[in-house]
Amino acid sequence: MRVNRKIYEETLPMLYYNRTFSFHKDIEAIVPFFSDLNPGTRPLVQEISLFKQGFIFSLESNRCDWNNLCKFLKDHMQLKGLKLIVEGGQPRDETETKQYTSSEFKTLTTHSNEHLVWVSQLLEIKGIQKLDITSEMQSMPSSNHSSSMALFVAFSASIMNGFAEYLRRELIGV
Repeated sequence: MRVNRKIYEETLPMLYYNRTFSFHKDIEAIVPFFSDLNPGTRPLVQEISLFKQGFIFSLESNRCDWNNLCKFLKDHMQLKGLKLIVEGGQPRDETETKQYTSSEFKTLTTHSNEHLVWVSQLLEIKGIQKLDITSEMQSMPSSNHSSSMALFVAFSASIMNGFAEYLRRELIGV
């Protein structure tokens, strides 16, 4: 493509514009990948798919990678669409689980709950017009072991309802 500038300019939109860039669990690869793109090419990337590891399963390095990713997307990209896959957990022995509402998520994230800091970082990304949220549930032990585990189970049960509603309202105003 570099041989002929005209061909190069005509093929760039085909390569980047109508694609969803997905890195699944490898979020640490996103910033280097998009950093390698020419700054004039980055606006052609309209949609990405992100996987957010559940905070019970997450390591500190994942939290740092997420923070760096959100800062980069906010400062260097002009995304219109976001597909968010959120990892959750379902205890093997529980059938009834508390679910958080959209307004409860507002309270949880406003009061800087350490497990939901990643949500505030995600909300810093502006310009999102389309948001798709799905969950990827994992089997886990009972939630009565700790308050963090109970929070995670309630969060997980709420991903497709209260959490999705909260993110849509905060990110795209719907």
